[in-house]
Amino acid sequence: MTKYIPHVLSTYQNIKASKRTIKIHYMGSSKCIWQKRELTHPASFNTLALDQEQKQAIIDDLDRFLSRKELYKKVGKPWKRDYLLYGTPGTGKSTLIAAMANHLKFDVYDLELSSVCSNLDLVRALRDTLLLRLDMHIHLSFLKGKAFRILASNYLSIEVYHPLFEQIEGLLEKIQVTHVVVAEQLIRNDYSGFALEELVKFLKEIWTMKGIFRFMNGNATQLV
Repeated sequence: MTKYIPHVLSTYQNIKASKRTIKIHYMGSSKCIWQKRELTHPASFNTLALDQEQKQAIIDDLDRFLSRKELYKKVGKPWKRDYLLYGTPGTGKSTLIAAMANHLKFDVYDLELSSVCSNLDLVRALRDTLLLRLDMHIHLSFLKGKAFRILASNYLSIEVYHPLFEQIEGLLEKIQVTHVVVAEQLIRNDYSGFALEELVKFLKEIWTMKGIFRFMNGNATQLV
């Protein structure tokens, strides 16, 4: 009985969490007053175009954090985990945040730092959510190699293999292009074969212009 009751309670909490509606909180027109709406972003780790080893490391870290709530309480530590996501615009930072929130069933707080005028404003806005240290640094780089296949699955429903994959992956290793740019190319065509052929042409054009333009977040920015 002593083991059964905690098991029932734990199962109930897990079911309750799985049905929980995730919210995104943001600052309204009035300073330091949070507003909220439902987070409808469908991102998950299954659809996240990220290096598999890096993706698994993040999942393992999240799951380990979830399982240690009682340990944190026992040792007198706040139950929180701090992550720093950084990288070129368009490499999937916002999508990763949504995937993490959906995985954890945690709400998201979106704070536009340009609207913060002073340290006092920041403290008031974050209150007890203020992060004083970072536990894990996550660098999101340009789209490379096998991560492209997840985009192909998401946008073109190619689940296993296509003859053009190796050529595309080879080009991606030579150039710097973001997930957003490639996704925009894939979504232009319904026929998967034609979409990949057009993507090969597009990537070859970037390769030809390498050293003149760097494609980031859907725009071409001239290099100095």
